[in-house]
Amino acid sequence: MGDETLAQIKQVGSTVDPWDLDRFQKVAKALFLLGVHFPFWRDWRFADSSIFLVLEILHFIHKFFFNHVLQWCKEIALLWWCLAHQTDDGEGTSDDCLHVIDFMYQSQSPIQTDSSIAQMESSLKDDFLVPKLELLLSFASAVQNNGGLIQYTADVSEWLLITHCKNTFRQTNKNKDFTMQVVCILDREESMQSFDMYTLMCSNNISLLNIIKTEAEDVSANNPVLDWVSCVLPEEQQKIQGPHPCRNYFAGVLLSNNAETALHVTRRPDQTNLTINAIAAMYHLVDFPEEYSRFLGLYGADVELTWRIFDCITIWHKFQVQLHSVFCPSMIMPSQVVQAKPPSDDFPLGCGDVVVVKAGDDSTSYIAQVRMVFQPCPPPCSRVQIPSYLTQPLLYVQPFHVALTPNEQPELDGQVTHEGRVIPLAFVSHAIELVPIFGPSPVPPTVTAAMSQEVYDQFFLNHYGDKETYNMIHGMEFF
Repeated sequence: MGDETLAQIKQVGSTVDPWDLDRFQKVAKALFLLGVHFPFWRDWRFADSSIFLVLEILHFIHKFFFNHVLQWCKEIALLWWCLAHQTDDGEGTSDDCLHVIDFMYQSQSPIQTDSSIAQMESSLKDDFLVPKLELLLSFASAVQNNGGLIQYTADVSEWLLITHCKNTFRQTNKNKDFTMQVVCILDREESMQSFDMYTLMCSNNISLLNIIKTEAEDVSANNPVLDWVSCVLPEEQQKIQGPHPCRNYFAGVLLSNNAETALHVTRRPDQTNLTINAIAAMYHLVDFPEEYSRFLGLYGADVELTWRIFDCITIWHKFQVQLHSVFCPSMIMPSQVVQAKPPSDDFPLGCGDVVVVKAGDDSTSYIAQVRMVFQPCPPPCSRVQIPSYLTQPLLYVQPFHVALTPNEQPELDGQVTHEGRVIPLAFVSHAIELVPIFGPSPVPPTVTAAMSQEVYDQFFLNHYGDKETYNMIHGMEFF
């Protein structure tokens, strides 16, 4: 490929004087050349520019999306509007946009296999052979020759250019020696950070010898300085600037059934000593007592006796969900908060986030909205032995069902039921997001993000939240 390019440049140079820039550029552009007479790699004997000049994620993916794909979506009104209406013009265009977005997410994967490369190629449709998109067809060969393209992204260097050059340049007097001034400013900042660390350690009589923290082997993406400070002086770590390590909930005792998800509730609940009927009235859930009794019956419990003994209900308004990275299983991701708040002035219909529920390895997954987090407890100072199925918090959830749209099955329109069920917290697999299908009518001004999941009945599953979420749930089937 490189030899062919050099041969074409030589052919153009033999017919047109390369120093006649205007004519040389016109002839070169006609052959799809850039018009460079002496490429810098021309005398690299064993180099092939088509291999070592890799496609760059920041410009070819991110900026391409905002400059082109996003504009396409705006020109067809809104992407989700077109999907909801399924118009003849919007349906094909919006599907094409989704294919491009799928390709962009797949191309950024740090780990690529033959199957993932084939899936990435299949996301580009045949009718995308246009100049702006044809370049994307070379991503597969670039990955096969150089590995994951995300490792070559200019995002890191571009950000360093902002923080260490542009921002620092504004602090100089902008004379000719601004380069030395920038270096001096950066050197002083580093010296002050080192001095702050030294004085912090000395003032607390902490040894300056590094301490190996076993937990850091699992949370491998931490700042080593902050990780050390959090170990030897946890109460002082807020004095050190930088990305603080995420808390490792996998070290706790509450894990999902497949042990791939860590779950956490605070030691101090939000409310205690409540009754089942009081909670049902607080959350406006009329079927909660019935579903709670049904849950107890599944474990062969004496429902009436259990109601009487464990009559002190504790509730939480939220819990944490933490996962390992899809691409690097040794790395723990920051936890996500799943809220389950009762109706209030801020949330007139309550606030319940959405999770994926999976009872076991062989069971199917389904999507549900968490409406309540609770745990039945015996009275204080009671010696009653707590059964195993009540030793962890429980959830009251309302599942979403995968169904045909009213256009495909008109009898479904208007027949919406909110069926609830009680499940153990360990059934939660991970948290996800839903996007309401707003439909053809305008959105009422009274509808807010706090109540959209209660007002609307049909949703899209948003698997484009981030790359981890995309690769985690892309291709999953829900029932």
